Amino acid sequence: MAFILFWVAALLLWVGVPSFSTEQQQLYGAITLLVVAAIGMLAPPIHTAFSLQLLQRAAEAYPSLFAIAERDRGMRCSSFLAFFASTLAFIIAVDWLWLGTFPHKLLLGAFLAAMATAMGALRCHCRQLINYLDPFRALSLIEKRAKQYATTESSQELCDLLGALCDAAARGMSLSQSTLASAALRHIAKVALATFSPKCNRESQQYILFYLLGQLDSMHQCTVEERQEFLGCEVMSCSGKIALHLGKNDAMLAVSPLQSIGKWAMRGQRATLSAAGVKGSYLLFEITKELMEGPSMSEELREPLLCALGEMAEVARTAFRQDKKTSIALLMQPLRDLKQLVERGTAAPALRSALLVAIQNVLDEFDALQVAMCTLPPLPTSGGPCN
Repeated sequence: MAFILFWVAALLLWVGVPSFSTEQQQLYGAITLLVVAAIGMLAPPIHTAFSLQLLQRAAEAYPSLFAIAERDRGMRCSSFLAFFASTLAFIIAVDWLWLGTFPHKLLLGAFLAAMATAMGALRCHCRQLINYLDPFRALSLIEKRAKQYATTESSQELCDLLGALCDAAARGMSLSQSTLASAALRHIAKVALATFSPKCNRESQQYILFYLLGQLDSMHQCTVEERQEFLGCEVMSCSGKIALHLGKNDAMLAVSPLQSIGKWAMRGQRATLSAAGVKGSYLLFEITKELMEGPSMSEELREPLLCALGEMAEVARTAFRQDKKTSIALLMQPLRDLKQLVERGTAAPALRSALLVAIQNVLDEFDALQVAMCTLPPLPTSGGPCN
């Protein structure tokens, strides 16, 4: 609305006011331009001060956000352009009133162009500022900044940005804002996938991986304590994406996230969160299946595949300990499916043999358990007669 009123006032100045003489019109126009230019000159610093206050409040939730905004070229350019254009408009008004270097029509056109540029730059700066104040857009900005460090040796800066995303996820969990926490976990996974690439330094990858798994472990512990089953599964999904990506690029690093998935699944089971065990077992099964169906089943996959099979067996054991009425055949069905997949696969003979032995050992263990359960007499019901 102010922009439209400004252009209407400028048109009135262009046409002139009939009630004044020519000298009065010139003086009236010059004073009006000077006042408008002075206001326009004060607008950028006032807007900048107001923006800094808002960014400081946003930085309380995202500590690294202020530093990202400081390095944002778009915001810096729009702020400088607004200040430069408003200063130019003020100089034009001064020239109109006292110097008279150029014709008035030329000065008026230049003044309108300068003020329009200043207002457009301020509007652009406001829209860029909104990106930092919106928590979901702020997560995208942090992710974008983190990916810039993903292919460099700046592991500490990358960990700081990952920590900001983890803090956002933990904040969402503590405030029961599952949408915000889920979004932060998705951004964490995207940054991790960009980080764990063949181009990056392996030592830096190990450092970042263990740092990230530690943060995810703390978040999962929080979800278990708050009994946020859905968010606990989201944490496991994040680790599952990392494990699958590492399995295809650096198999040895994939062992740690696989172990974390099994650990978290059993932690959820012990806390009577049934979905945790199901989600963990399903994730391990899908990761193992995806790696087995890959184009190259190399010997490097031995450790992560055996780790995933071992974690699946532990999750199944924990599920059975929690509920003795659980169907053993249902618990073992994923391992039977994987056994058929290994038998049909193109893995090297040594790797195929190791996988089949590991699967068969678990199947034999649970088959023996099922036989033992069938031979046991039924347990007396609560409150029933004792024989």
